[in-house]
Amino acid sequence: MPQTHTSPVDALRDGYHAESYWPGDYLTGAALHLNTLGILNRPITDHDRTVTETTLTGLRDTDLDVTDVFPFGTVWALLSTGALRGGPDLDTQLADWRRWEETDHYGEPLTFLPSLPPVLLLDVDGVVNASTPGWSAPPRKGYASDSTREYALRWAPALIDRIRSLHKSGLVEVRWCTTWCAYADQLERLWALPTLGRAFTDDINGHTAALAKLTAARHVLTAGRRLIWADDSEVPLYGEVHDELIEGGRALLIRPKASTGLQPEHLDQIEVFARKATSDG
Repeated sequence: MPQTHTSPVDALRDGYHAESYWPGDYLTGAALHLNTLGILNRPITDHDRTVTETTLTGLRDTDLDVTDVFPFGTVWALLSTGALRGGPDLDTQLADWRRWEETDHYGEPLTFLPSLPPVLLLDVDGVVNASTPGWSAPPRKGYASDSTREYALRWAPALIDRIRSLHKSGLVEVRWCTTWCAYADQLERLWALPTLGRAFTDDINGHTAALAKLTAARHVLTAGRRLIWADDSEVPLYGEVHDELIEGGRALLIRPKASTGLQPEHLDQIEVFARKATSDG
């Protein structure tokens, strides 16, 4: 009978010690525990186990640690493949775990959860979906629906490729922060993206959505993560909230022109910020 846990933190914590049942297999151990909680978005497959076991077998004759192969550890390996969905709740639990880790309960460091990458809170309309997205190539068009109607979307394929690459490489954790959050599974299928986190899950618009987006941005910083926020209308350009978010250099705020959305220079800024965040720790 699988052991039950009160939170993903407890499950991940046990996943670290799961090498006693799955020798050397940190990823599969943690993933299987998470799967028993029902918080994975897909089951762990034989392919997952094979890749992990093969990788770790290759490490036995080297001085490398598993974190050298999975740069942000087990949690990021799960997040980057879409097996685990990020979000505010997980941020809070991981922050709690970090505080727990510092007490050194087991007399050894928990090496498989180093610093996680910046969170990219990503709006859709006016950011990815734009009337004239550019990128030196014709846009593509597709459709997605909310609870009332179907909408036509236009985007630059190269932009989607950059977003996907940034997330899968581990430079950033992309998280939907948009009025499309409740329907983001359609966007992930349309754009061939892995399952991404949601800043919120309710079907909201207007002032309610604006407040939810700002709350999400603040939460990322409160949880100890670095923040990248791309939104064509809600990102503050100046004022008290702007100064609050960028204090200490832990946030990059991008407010693209709604008609064109994110452009190559914006993605370059994101990559530079993320790489610096990684090197700074």
